[in-house]
Amino acid sequence: MAGSVYAAIGFIRRGIWDYYTKPGMKSYLIYSAAAGLLFGISLPLIGFFRYGASPMVSLLHFAGYFLFFFAIMFSLCWILGTATKKRQERLAQELDKE
Repeated sequence: MAGSVYAAIGFIRRGIWDYYTKPGMKSYLIYSAAAGLLFGISLPLIGFFRYGASPMVSLLHFAGYFLFFFAIMFSLCWILGTATKKRQERLAQELDKE
């Protein structure tokens, strides 16, 4: 986790968001949906297969976890994307001065 924080700080300092996408609402939604699906489905599946939870309970848990992880990831992407955009603008201004 410390390595992830260090890498994120390094990318923001260099003004890099992603090598293929730019920070924006579309990428925030895609990354947030992927995180919501990945993390949101794992815990209900464990409950369903290991503890024999009913499909309806597992579905409700999935919906709750998905919304929770989606909101957290979207907020994080928005904060980091805004910081990256500001850093890119500062780097562009410094290049223009030179």
